[in-house]
Amino acid sequence: MLDPTCLAPHAVARGAVTTPDAIALEHVDGTRLTYAELDRRAKAWAGALAARGVADGDHVATMLPNTFDAHVSMLALAWLRVVEVPL
Repeated sequence: MLDPTCLAPHAVARGAVTTPDAIALEHVDGTRLTYAELDRRAKAWAGALAARGVADGDHVATMLPNTFDAHVSMLALAWLRVVEVPL
């Protein structure tokens, strides 16, 4: 059985605690997100999505370019145990 703490949202949350200022994502344009920033954004998006009725087991279609928002939305949906359907 897969250890759930190895899944992406939990790994990022662990990085936010153990190495909060380490770079988690770096875009080709040079902008960066630390583990703490990525974790904070993902949990904020998860809260916003949950407030709009997105819940465990739902399927949510996403259509995002390769930006930080795509990574943040993937993590937010994972926190909610939602199936992401990237288009």
